[in-house]
Amino acid sequence: MSAFDPDVSDGPPGFLAGQVHIWTMPTQAAEPVVAGLERVLSRDELERASRFRFPHLAGAYVITHGVLRLLLARYLDRDPAGISFEYGVQGKPAVSKNSQFGFNLTHSEGMAAVAVTIGCTLGLDLER
Repeated sequence: MSAFDPDVSDGPPGFLAGQVHIWTMPTQAAEPVVAGLERVLSRDELERASRFRFPHLAGAYVITHGVLRLLLARYLDRDPAGISFEYGVQGKPAVSKNSQFGFNLTHSEGMAAVAVTIGCTLGLDLER
């Protein structure tokens, strides 16, 4: 198992309301890994990644959003590419049609973290 293949075997059946799981990952990887993660991104996410001026920032975006989709897919038992998001008034994303499931993504200087929960809202900050 690699940092890009999350094992969430303790996910949904044993995942209780109010619990928070936190996953960390590097934001740099070999090109084949980045290319593989691009396959799970939405058209909008691919468009946004293409607008980054520097390749390492585009790669970091693809990695963090691709791994986020892989994590959410494992928790929600869905295809990662099929997950859609809704955005709140301040732009915070949420999984469409799943008001009980919450997540937050943050990154800083080569690392990223994702927190997931059920039944509560959360925020996460990562500093290096």
